[in-house]
Amino acid sequence: MLTTKVVVRVMDVEHRLLGWTQVQAEARGDGCLWCPTTTAVTFTESGHATILSLHLADIHIESRTKIDVRAAVGGRVTLPAPLVRLGTPPASLPPVTVGETVAIALPVGAFKAVG
Repeated sequence: MLTTKVVVRVMDVEHRLLGWTQVQAEARGDGCLWCPTTTAVTFTESGHATILSLHLADIHIESRTKIDVRAAVGGRVTLPAPLVRLGTPPASLPPVTVGETVAIALPVGAFKAVG
């Protein structure tokens, strides 16, 4: 299973950081990224959270979602499951070929009878 670093930021309408966390999200082959356990962001500032920013650090892409949460220092907001849906897996893909003859070489003496 592929895991990728996601930096989660919760911000207000003026992009002021209210809290953040880092998670190792799992790609399970369903077009989504999942937190392995229930994860929450703890607020370090008070305010009105309106933006949930997910920064996929390994590929340097950010996804933003609108939220509406009153933030108080020490309060928490639970992250959604899945964390983000990146796309729908294709129903089927056409086969690919290597474009040349495939030969699998076996080293001489690698196989022997065992009694």
